Amino acid sequence: MQYLKKEIREKILQSALKEFEENGFAGATMRQIALGADISTSNIYRYFPGKDEIFAEIMRMVHQQVSALIKDLQNLRESQPDIKTTAHIIARGILKIYNEYGRELLVITDKSKGSKYDGFKETLVEMVSNRLRGNLAKDADESDKAFTLAIATGFIESIFWLIRNYHGQEKIKELINRLVYYYFDELGEKLNKEKTA
Repeated sequence: MQYLKKEIREKILQSALKEFEENGFAGATMRQIALGADISTSNIYRYFPGKDEIFAEIMRMVHQQVSALIKDLQNLRESQPDIKTTAHIIARGILKIYNEYGRELLVITDKSKGSKYDGFKETLVEMVSNRLRGNLAKDADESDKAFTLAIATGFIESIFWLIRNYHGQEKIKELINRLVYYYFDELGEKLNKEKTA
């Protein structure tokens, strides 16, 4: 019986991450992953049954971290922080995950089409939208739902745009703080005033 080697497994995962970054989940192939890991295509199947399992292994930690962030945000409903505080918590959580699992986070949000994580970014947007709606007046209607979804989409897309295009944690933090101010400063008051006008 041949034993599986930890270093070969690690080479496969590193090659796969690079392949997913370049071609996305849908465009990645086991052949290319094996080639990048400098092993035969038949050998890769001794370590992983297919690219679904490789992708899941690579995304496992980032998915756990985002799931924990979502759970923390659900628990915040009890204390009802204002919208701006909630936005800061979301942004800091995403930035913390990016600092630990940057490449994986960008792959799961931008390149997971066709995988079990397809729609991951949309799930984040929906979570933010729901959280924003929870901060609005009790008489929120369908137009509020559409509006908070638009704000949440812009906010999440903007965070990921900053992460993709700027380097250096301090600069990204500064820009995200400005983003939170731009999107959420006095948003609740603005929305509630608009309804009474």
